[in-house]
Amino acid sequence: MGSEITRTEETEAIYDPVLGDDGESITARIVRCVATTLDRDPTGLPPMFYAINTNALDKLYPPIGNGNANVWFRYAGVEVHVRNEGSIWIVAPESLLD
Repeated sequence: MGSEITRTEETEAIYDPVLGDDGESITARIVRCVATTLDRDPTGLPPMFYAINTNALDKLYPPIGNGNANVWFRYAGVEVHVRNEGSIWIVAPESLLD
């Protein structure tokens, strides 16, 4: 996991686009953030397209530059908030971390 993802508490992680801007898609970044929050391998998470239209999400947040919206959705049991500048905030219920 890259240093651009910071666990702020046991149940939260934040992705900082300034530290991690490497051209990676927003959907890939979200998967890494969720995996970091849940302390799981990213390949063990369910496909994100069951939770949100990933093509539309990638168009809203291009790899370089600012996004066009703030988006909230649930994925793999956690709350995902993507802000217009590309930061990602993940909040997991404590029951998922036991």
